[in-house]
Amino acid sequence: MNKNIVSNLKLEILKNYNEIFHWKPLPIEVKEAFELVDRHNFVSMYKDTVDDSETLVTESNISEHLTKIYRDQYLIIKTDRETNEVLSSLSQPSLVLYMLAIGDIRLGDSILEIGTASGWNAALLSNLVGASGRVVSTEIDGELGVEAKSRLKLLGYDNVRVKVGDGARGAPGEKFDVIFYTVGIYDIPSDIYDQLKEKGILVLILKNKGGGDTLIKLRKSGEKLVSEESIPCGFVEIQGHFRTQEMQPKILCQDLTLKKLWSSKTNEQKFWFGGSDKSDFYWRSMPFKAYLSIVNPYYFAAYEKEEDYKSADSGGYFGIYNRDEFSLAVFTGKKLIGCGSDWAFETIKKLLNDWVDIGMPTISSFHLEVCKKTSKRKIGCGEYLITRDESKFFFNLK
Repeated sequence: MNKNIVSNLKLEILKNYNEIFHWKPLPIEVKEAFELVDRHNFVSMYKDTVDDSETLVTESNISEHLTKIYRDQYLIIKTDRETNEVLSSLSQPSLVLYMLAIGDIRLGDSILEIGTASGWNAALLSNLVGASGRVVSTEIDGELGVEAKSRLKLLGYDNVRVKVGDGARGAPGEKFDVIFYTVGIYDIPSDIYDQLKEKGILVLILKNKGGGDTLIKLRKSGEKLVSEESIPCGFVEIQGHFRTQEMQPKILCQDLTLKKLWSSKTNEQKFWFGGSDKSDFYWRSMPFKAYLSIVNPYYFAAYEKEEDYKSADSGGYFGIYNRDEFSLAVFTGKKLIGCGSDWAFETIKKLLNDWVDIGMPTISSFHLEVCKKTSKRKIGCGEYLITRDESKFFFNLK
């Protein structure tokens, strides 16, 4: 294998980072760790997103796959055999570098990572904390966890401890300077507050129904976590106990009430969200979806049919649904459709106008404070409160 090829491919990723995340200079320590850790050493199989084929990577054929392994894109390493759902992936390299950059990692730090996958990220963290630091990494998938543990040991990452099992609650009884969730999660487990040191950093992907996930940096201040920066993104959802049904979209032609509503369309108007077709509707509508999910309890994501949900080509619908009002309003990519009573149709148009009037904020425009659900913190002026199973999320515009 030609090492110059790998070096050149890494240079391209670094170039991409500087273009995409131009406001966040890459710390020299992160750059050096990236240059030291070869991504291809952490890939034994990947799934091609073009033809859906699985490719085994061995020492004898590694040179053939370097270009794909070092593309600045996520790399699927495990899917559900029945549903084809992505269960694990190596994240987009430039995005990984950004996560490491906002983690403010120092030599000697104690790091917790939830979502080991292949172990590539744990190896990067190992280099950043050095011999005086430590990395605890958890992986729910037994096969991936055992493989990552063996691989990291073989490559000499002695300061990394891989725990196989549902690690969403972290490592109870231990304390960390930085905690990373490398998978998307809808809630913050109450255990995490106690495991994070004062002024420690939590970097996680906060999932949103219908897309519009947020990669966010939170810093611990007393009993709360306070946001410092965030960007929109899209990540694999966490598996195990904290995988929630709330994240599952509704199927319009399956649910009896929705099916009845969907067959009684009462309002319809063209609406493209700034595009000409459905191809990038998912991304164009993301800021408004995020806004809706914060300010309106009736927000929901949907697909017309089950087969649409399973199709990678379908971006899905979103809107608001009020069962008591027998009312539904849905953005489909080309249209806004109202069903049943006019309540949802008129409400969502008002919400759209409100969103425009306040400057069309994205999820990154909001300041966020999070605390345990048991906290006595009250909602303040101009704040929106979302209460989930274990945490309360207080949003307000900066």
